[in-house]
Amino acid sequence: MDLELMETLKYKMATEKKISDIWEYFMDYFGDHEEFIKLGASTNDDNLIAVIGQSLGTLYQKDVVFLQTFMIGLPEYNFIHGGFTFEKRFGNFLYDTEFKVGVITIPDMSPEGENKFIRFTSTELPEGTLNNIMRSTPLGL
Repeated sequence: MDLELMETLKYKMATEKKISDIWEYFMDYFGDHEEFIKLGASTNDDNLIAVIGQSLGTLYQKDVVFLQTFMIGLPEYNFIHGGFTFEKRFGNFLYDTEFKVGVITIPDMSPEGENKFIRFTSTELPEGTLNNIMRSTPLGL
């Protein structure tokens, strides 16, 4: 895999104003490319799930209980991507484990069809708890 493309993706995750452009870049260069898929392995990160849950809770203004989560890790690239389901919704995420920045998309299955997007960062506090800082408000396409 071209490391430069991954570095560009991570840069976009941290700086791109239009979060939908990050997802378009991911799908164009990584999403269903066999070489990329072969690099990943199933992983688990409870802190990341907590941050994603907190981010979704802020968006929907209620506690979020996941029905299912899955994560694919690429440790050599400091990168995790995956998906989740909650209530009658599903979503996907990308996360840079080195710089602790990620993006979430939740497709809206209503007739209006506006996807929701979140950019988040996380910091592990000295006590071992996580602090989630919202870096953007939910945006449409």
